[in-house]
Amino acid sequence: MNDSKKIYGLILPQISSKTKTVLKTSVFADDDDDVDDGNSYKSKPQTKTDTKQLFVKKHVQMNIEKALAEDPNAFDYDEVYDDVQAKKLHQSKTEKANADCKPKFIHSLLKAADQRKKEDERRIERAVHREREAEKGRYDDKEAFVTESFRQKMKELKAEEEKEQKKRELNELFIEKEKRKKGDTMTRKLL
Repeated sequence: MNDSKKIYGLILPQISSKTKTVLKTSVFADDDDDVDDGNSYKSKPQTKTDTKQLFVKKHVQMNIEKALAEDPNAFDYDEVYDDVQAKKLHQSKTEKANADCKPKFIHSLLKAADQRKKEDERRIERAVHREREAEKGRYDDKEAFVTESFRQKMKELKAEEEKEQKKRELNELFIEKEKRKKGDTMTRKLL
């Protein structure tokens, strides 16, 4: 193993006698701005860390100047952010305005409600018809009044029932055809 000991925990840098620290005077104590006596804050760095920091600062400053030379608006973050947010807001408003505000499912709900209503009317008419059949002999001596709108309604209900019956028959035929098709393909695969 190495002869050096490993140290765990917080390691504080030890000040060596080789590096000299420069005492910096207060900013307010320096009355003359033109005279540089070497003890001021602006004097050349005396330690390696000070030179590294100075090098890094110069390097960063050069990168900043390069970026500004390429694009003068490179560090205008607030303006660019505001522009981007304004574009997003404008785009979302135009999308909302352009989008058709038609309901997606309401037409199918209305269709289903209409179908339930018609089915309800058919059920009621069948119940009334059964009652009339049960009372057939009671009111034969009475006169029956049927309005034109009632006759029209009965014709519409009968036409709807015929349409529904045709749909059911076609659906049954289609299902039967599909079953035959599946059976044919199954027997073909077996052979």
